[in-house]
Amino acid sequence: MSKEIKETNFQITGMSCAACAIRIEKGLNKLEGVNEATVNLALVRATVEYNPSLISAQEIIKRVETLGYGAISKEEKDEKVDHRLEQIKKQQGKFIFSAILSFPLLWAMVSHFSFTSSDEE
Repeated sequence: MSKEIKETNFQITGMSCAACAIRIEKGLNKLEGVNEATVNLALVRATVEYNPSLISAQEIIKRVETLGYGAISKEEKDEKVDHRLEQIKKQQGKFIFSAILSFPLLWAMVSHFSFTSSDEE
């Protein structure tokens, strides 16, 4: 049996509170071959030290998925598009679209204020 220890970071999706992070951490620490697993809610990341001869990164990902969350390993993350950047671009598009549609309403509202009207009495 090999004593080789590997440390891998996983991006976790679907976490919304500290209880979620604790649940994932406890679930990963129960796996055979995992020496230590820590989950950081703020960074949305799990760091797992494990013995690759006893457990694989894919098995760790499957465990996280059975707990109801998603996980992407550092190697897979490098290959895939960052989903957060994709979401940010989508939200920016929605914001610009909303701003364009809201501008005429804002203009009509501001034109009715007494200090902006051109009527001199």
